Amino acid sequence: MNMLSQPRITDLRKTMSERALAEHLCISRRQVRNRIEVEAKADAQLFPIEEQGAGGTPPTMTRAEAIKALQELAKSPEGLSPDAVYDFAAAVYGRDAGGMSLATRWQIDGLRKRATENGGVCLPKWLDKHRAGSQRQAMIAGLADIQERITDISFDLVQRFPGADFTALQAELLAMLAGRKAVPIEARLRNLEVHAQAAVDHFGDAGEVTAPDREGSSDDQAWLKLGL
Repeated sequence: MNMLSQPRITDLRKTMSERALAEHLCISRRQVRNRIEVEAKADAQLFPIEEQGAGGTPPTMTRAEAIKALQELAKSPEGLSPDAVYDFAAAVYGRDAGGMSLATRWQIDGLRKRATENGGVCLPKWLDKHRAGSQRQAMIAGLADIQERITDISFDLVQRFPGADFTALQAELLAMLAGRKAVPIEARLRNLEVHAQAAVDHFGDAGEVTAPDREGSSDDQAWLKLGL
């Protein structure tokens, strides 16, 4: 069960018995108590100061305060940015001597989930929030172009190196292109759909910027931005 997609057990416990809550979540009563304890420690900010190391910054606000502020930002005309979530997480969990947040990815994701659970948006940086619907279609078309090109390259390679398996080679090229652990394309597409629709609902869709209006519209400028 994905804990981030579920209501906090502490909140559910207010209206349900421990036994009913365990049956509802399909976990043991001991697990219910353990998770309530974890949530209580997070809310009470029971994190040892020594974790910050020399020169670190201690927490400056509670989790509840951060959630309230993030929910207001999420419902604002401009929506909530990932950078804001990161900064609030740092305020809740402190920073190390290098200024990096001590919050884990799970804790940051938890704040983001709570920030948007009652409406509002928090969109990834790669999405143009004012043109998300149009960008979604363009990304899917671009993805098809990339897939076709990778297929062509894979086919050429197995012709030149017949001992290589076509499917495995194609998958490896895609993994190398991503430069990190691969996420299933279906999950990526669902993520794109969810974020794009949320942006369209919140901001509308101004449409794609036409070529004459683009800044540095030449192909050379595009490659320079990619560092290639």
